[in-house]
Amino acid sequence: MKKTLAFIVLWLNAVAAVWAQNAVSGTVTDRSGEPLVGVAVTVPGNPTPLGTTTDLDGHYVLSVPDDAELEFSSLGYHSVSVKVTGGGGVYNVTLEEDNELLDEVVVEEQSVHSTMKLSNQSLFTIRSSLFKARFPA
Repeated sequence: MKKTLAFIVLWLNAVAAVWAQNAVSGTVTDRSGEPLVGVAVTVPGNPTPLGTTTDLDGHYVLSVPDDAELEFSSLGYHSVSVKVTGGGGVYNVTLEEDNELLDEVVVEEQSVHSTMKLSNQSLFTIRSSLFKARFPA
């Protein structure tokens, strides 16, 4: 009898945890309204890691617990936190660029050796002088 009662209590707790989840969705865009791909949407501080990323259209869907807080973060943008209220819903977010993080980009040259085979493929070379003329230091 005790085993059955313990099983029922555990089962009810698991069902309650599933029912306590709220579906949230939305779109993440930049200031110009363009969708942002690959933005991390997470629930910080949750005992179980919850999160997703935005798709090619900037859309996301995530199940979160009651009164959760969503954090939106992406490289080159300021992170944004949004409090989920009212049991889920649609939360569209606009991320602002963080110009301080994108101070400089370093491109390194790597030596690549290739073998040319006779096929229908094309082979071309880009000289560094073209880059220097186009992008002066």
